[in-house]
Amino acid sequence: MGEVWSARDVRLDRRVAIKHVRRDQALDPTLRERFRREAWAAARIAHPAVVPVFDVLEDSEGDWIVMELVEGPSLRDRVQTGEPLPLGELLRFGRHIAQGLAAAHAKGLVHRDLKTENVILADSGHAKILDFGLVKHLNEAREPGAASLTESGAVMGTARAMSPEQARGLDIDPRSDLFSFGTLLYEAACGRSPFLAETSLDTLTQVVGREPTPLSELRPELPDTFCRLVGSLHEKARERRPASADEVARALDEIAADWSASHRLAEAAGHPRGVAGEATVFDGSTAAGLDPPAPGAGASLPQVDDSEFRAGANRVRPRVATAAAVGLVLAGSWLWWSTPGGRGDDRAEPPQDIATSTAPAEAYPLFRRGQQKLLRFDRTGSLDEALDLFERALAADPRHAPSLAGLAEGSWLKFIETRDAMWLDRAEVQARSAVDADPHLAAGQRTLGLALAEKGEAEASSHLETALALDPSSGMAHWADGVHRRRRGDLEGAIDRFTEAASLAPDRHLFLDELGGALFAASRFEEAESALRRSLELTPDGFHARRSLAGVLQLTGRSAEATAELQRALEIRPSATLYGNLGGVLFYRGLYRQAAKAFESALDIGGAQHYQHWANAGDAYRFIDGARAKRDEAFRQALRLADQELAAAPDDFQLKSRILTYLAKMDACRDMDDRRQEWVFDLRGSNAASVYYRAALAAEICRERDEALRWLQRALDAGYPRAAVEQEPELAQLRLSPGYSRLWN
Repeated sequence: MGEVWSARDVRLDRRVAIKHVRRDQALDPTLRERFRREAWAAARIAHPAVVPVFDVLEDSEGDWIVMELVEGPSLRDRVQTGEPLPLGELLRFGRHIAQGLAAAHAKGLVHRDLKTENVILADSGHAKILDFGLVKHLNEAREPGAASLTESGAVMGTARAMSPEQARGLDIDPRSDLFSFGTLLYEAACGRSPFLAETSLDTLTQVVGREPTPLSELRPELPDTFCRLVGSLHEKARERRPASADEVARALDEIAADWSASHRLAEAAGHPRGVAGEATVFDGSTAAGLDPPAPGAGASLPQVDDSEFRAGANRVRPRVATAAAVGLVLAGSWLWWSTPGGRGDDRAEPPQDIATSTAPAEAYPLFRRGQQKLLRFDRTGSLDEALDLFERALAADPRHAPSLAGLAEGSWLKFIETRDAMWLDRAEVQARSAVDADPHLAAGQRTLGLALAEKGEAEASSHLETALALDPSSGMAHWADGVHRRRRGDLEGAIDRFTEAASLAPDRHLFLDELGGALFAASRFEEAESALRRSLELTPDGFHARRSLAGVLQLTGRSAEATAELQRALEIRPSATLYGNLGGVLFYRGLYRQAAKAFESALDIGGAQHYQHWANAGDAYRFIDGARAKRDEAFRQALRLADQELAAAPDDFQLKSRILTYLAKMDACRDMDDRRQEWVFDLRGSNAASVYYRAALAAEICRERDEALRWLQRALDAGYPRAAVEQEPELAQLRLSPGYSRLWN
């Protein structure tokens, strides 16, 4: 019915996709209504597993939908390669789709055409649902075009993907989508449809009356729990299926956790090595792989006082974006996309002067609950719960500034957690709207600065400086500026900012976590340990603090203590980073095959979007006979992702030094040398230590012994720990050379 074009949004300087009803179809009122319905439905669902709609336009050429441009194949494309998806991908993509369905069902929307063709496997590693042209709103009165597109007994959808009740033309509810989801998982798992027959009528007959071949017979290596879940989704009687998509997502989470522990790590022993930080794990490019947490990634939600929200409550206005061409903006479709940013507060009781707020009574309690959830977003499910609470508060009062701010903050945190650029774009748009609504609101300036800093935009500094000027007593303003300084390589400046934030709010673990991470990066291990232990006194279940502390302990030669801390972190929340740490411990024990399994588990449970997890796997493959092809592929993925990040942060010398090691380890020494000549690593201060160390590592791998010794001397002079150098297997031959012993004289 249409065609899709790639285009550029000149306002936000981003690529988008524009879907257009073909001219020969434009006069068909049913197709136009279906097209409009697709945009209306997708615009209501704010979830990374649903392709978002940015705008709808009408002009003389017809109707247009402006949406996110997602790079990647459809799930159907993957299935048709003839190779079934590995279990790790089945579980990861399955969770994404189930969560996207749950978001749609929460809005009263049933997709009605969920199939492998309508799921895109984005290059970012996320599965995304699209094509809501057959969507049904359970409240018909609120559904555009309901009268013209929905009639009793109508069979709408794709025969092989229908539920029995849909195939029979009966009323449907969200459990119909769950049956279709079962069919999608079945196809992805074994490469064939469970019901497809010679004709559409035969296929519908199979859907209604035949039980498919059990998945366990076609792929006996799959866990029984997964096969049983697919079987439960294929129950003909809807009341026997799982109750909700949320329930299915939780079941997939449990299967993933059990499988990772019992099947991927059965041989593994020991404890995670590595580090702190959502995106900083062992990658073999530093001794012991212990790098400090990435700025902004190893901490909880930004926390500040409510005063700035209360002062701005009357001034903040939701903004409706204007179309780029003559057209319309669907009602409500921009509310969550163009609203102000904000932050949280960890105090248990609301301020005494809350009566000055204009928010309706029902909005503020929801906002406070959302705020408390955001404060511990590192707990499983807390961030999604917070976003839901903010949306509910805004349903009560669309002008409630704190809740608008909470949504923007949540979008930024979603990006930190998933590295999905969609969330970063959303945070930027929301924060820009906040600044437009009230340029004197520090929260909007700060959130916009954080979003722009992630994109490497020079404009970030001015917004962060403005936030500090507007509210110099806010620990959060100092924290945000510290995060930006770390990204720019100003480690000492970042430490000063985090120290100031911690002094302004000594009871907030966020600031201590970030301070500890920055001190760790500066090789000031004793001070880092002190800050992290203070954080754990405030929050004993502090996942990030324990992970960071383990890195400090490992680098200072206290492996047993590091192991204990990482075991506690695993008890709190298993994650890709912790599996990476576990792989590091196994790697340095010489258990390379077991290490590879741990690193693969990190990739399977969400680590595939970050270069270091791929580099980890590549390091293990280097020491396994017959794994050269897997090694090179892992490092190619690491380089691809690292170069993407470098484009946004061209002055990130830590990242540049990692890239050198990746090239060296895949035997691309000439490319390594070309880049090293281009990047002059002439740094000052202890922040240079790990950069110099990686340059030494790359030189040694490329058999440049004298060059390696020169860089290693600079690393040691800058404070790189000898214990870490002694652990590195890549330097085994160098440590036997006469030049190595002279480094210590």
